[in-house]
Amino acid sequence: MSLIKVEIKPGPVTFEIQGAPGSASLSQFQLVRVGSVGPFPTARHEPDDVAVVQQLSSIVSALEDRSRAGHLGCVVFIGRADKRRLRPKIQAIYDSNTGLAQARAKWVKSFILGRTPSILDPNYVMLLATGPTNIGTDVPPDQLAIDRSVEVYACRAK
Repeated sequence: MSLIKVEIKPGPVTFEIQGAPGSASLSQFQLVRVGSVGPFPTARHEPDDVAVVQQLSSIVSALEDRSRAGHLGCVVFIGRADKRRLRPKIQAIYDSNTGLAQARAKWVKSFILGRTPSILDPNYVMLLATGPTNIGTDVPPDQLAIDRSVEVYACRAK
């Protein structure tokens, strides 16, 4: 039995979280994209660009606005990495691109939690890591950069 069901249709993403078998609780949530952080430098989980600070500030503001309006139930951070293989030295740190994507999501989560302690409960934060969206044999460098990012979503009960 699956505990999480995700439906992707035109419009907002919705998902259901179901309790243990026999539990009567079933909640529906709506996921709304708050922003994106990146691109991150190749093979690193910490950004080094001034534009990233602006992106993070924008996300913090959006989360504060959603909280004031009563529209913030949880926050989901989805880290991504590009399709290139990690060099051995970098692989020793992250193990894989998935590990690098997760480290990026953790960095963004830590940054945002540090600036929003009164509105974000760490118990209502989810980290995910996913693969690249730009695949194939001839992916230009600017498209690879797009995959070195973290997407931030807010969710609330419907």
